[in-house]
Amino acid sequence: MYSVEYINCKVCGSDKPKFLGIRGNKEYAGAADKICREEHIVTNVVRCRKCGFVYTNPLIKSKIDCYNDPDNYFSSSNLDPEVLFGFILDLIEKKVPKGKILDVGCGKGEFLSLARKRGWQIYGLEPSSNFAKAASERCGININSVSLKEAAYPDNFFDVVALNMALEHVDEPQDFLKEISRVLRKKGLLFVEVPNTDSLMLKIASLYFKIKGRNWSPLLSPLHHPFHSYGYNPRSIKFLLDSRNFKIDKLLIRDSALRGFRTDSGGQCLENIFRNFVTKLGGFFGKGDVLMVIAKKE
Repeated sequence: MYSVEYINCKVCGSDKPKFLGIRGNKEYAGAADKICREEHIVTNVVRCRKCGFVYTNPLIKSKIDCYNDPDNYFSSSNLDPEVLFGFILDLIEKKVPKGKILDVGCGKGEFLSLARKRGWQIYGLEPSSNFAKAASERCGININSVSLKEAAYPDNFFDVVALNMALEHVDEPQDFLKEISRVLRKKGLLFVEVPNTDSLMLKIASLYFKIKGRNWSPLLSPLHHPFHSYGYNPRSIKFLLDSRNFKIDKLLIRDSALRGFRTDSGGQCLENIFRNFVTKLGGFFGKGDVLMVIAKKE
């Protein structure tokens, strides 16, 4: 039997969410392959009425170790890491001179490897010991496999902290941002990249489920890849950053193809063409699948 916990909004603490739909292993094809097939595991997807944060409630507490295979992690990406992470570093370097940069949840170390080539003093944290080992072997980078708090960096130590597709995995974002603020120098930069729960693709998928008479929500994926129980949009990310005295300097909403994610889902040709079209349309109208934010510590 899996265990759950009823929670308040992790961003603002409110306990008055709006129900968006259900998500479970029988409500998503393929999810049952990851979990016990016989047991129906299901939860609700909700949106906080106060700040817009999207989360699963109840929270499924039985975690799946889905980020422990460095060889397969980038199987959904077809973009050269130097192109992908070069774009991000270009954004950062327009705002701050090169100095100390920390990448939290740094995977196999490609972002830090490129940052080092460009003259940054690099630091990395990665909870997966396998990924940390891969970063050391492939990129020659020493990655600490501990939490940000356990790393115990000095106050005001970093010029930049980067969260590349990491914040959506953090269970306590308020505490996490508080610790980032502590280790980041005044006027230092925080870069955040997260999936956008307000994307056009997700809105169309939600409409499709309603037309089909299903009370499902496509917004999160607690039981299948990429195993997200939390989701952000421009409103909720601004609320979170404001609450920790970060001022947004730049906000971008991008097409997921520009982030390197393949839009062919393995389905029929017409389905893939439609997905590609919607993804590009969403990016053009500011309703893309990826949200990027650069914020300054005040």
